[in-house]
Amino acid sequence: MSFFHRFSYFVLRRYIITDFDRMIALLDEDMQGPVYDFFVNYYKGFTEARGSRVKHHARVGGLRHHLLQMATLYSILYSIFSLLVAHRDYTISDGIVVIFLHDIEKLLKYTDQNDLDFYKGQYQSDPRIMLQGVVREFQIPLLPKHWDALKYIHGEGADYDPNRRVMSAFGALCHCADILSARIGHDLDERFRKIT
Repeated sequence: MSFFHRFSYFVLRRYIITDFDRMIALLDEDMQGPVYDFFVNYYKGFTEARGSRVKHHARVGGLRHHLLQMATLYSILYSIFSLLVAHRDYTISDGIVVIFLHDIEKLLKYTDQNDLDFYKGQYQSDPRIMLQGVVREFQIPLLPKHWDALKYIHGEGADYDPNRRVMSAFGALCHCADILSARIGHDLDERFRKIT
C-alpha cells in the first residue's frame, strides 16, 4: 500500500461507519428513539436481507453493507460540501434517517421476517404505502425535506424537467451516496466486509 493510500485511509477512517449502532448515534435526539425502534423490530431484515436481486450487494447481508457504505459516503460527501457551501438546511442526521428508510421494501422482498406480512398486500400496489405505514407506526418525525429526498433517492425519473431543479441539494447528496454504493460499492464489498 502506497503512502498516499495509507494517508488517505488515516484521514478518512473517522468517517467510515461500520455498524448500525454508529449510524443511530449520528441521528438527532428526536430521531434516535423512533429509528432505533424500527431497526430493532426489523433487525433480521436489516442484517440478513439482500441488497438487490442481482445488481448490487446481491447476497445475504448485502442490504446491511449497502446502508453502511451509503452512510459512510454521505458522511464524507457532507463533510466535503460543508467546506464549500456556507448554508445548508440539512444535517448528517437528516441523511442517516433517509438512508435507513430508502430501501425498506427490501426488508419485505429479501427476507422471511413474518411480521412484515402486514405490508405484503399493500406493498404490491405501491412501495410508498409501506414507507408511509412504517413512518406512521414508529412515529418517525420526517419533515418535507426527508420525504422529498426519499422520493428522489433513486433519481428524478418521470419528474425530470430540463427547465427547473426537481431534486433538492439534500436529495442529490443522498442520491449520490446511493448510486456510488450501488454501482461502485458492490466491487468494494469484500474489502468493506473486512473493515466491518
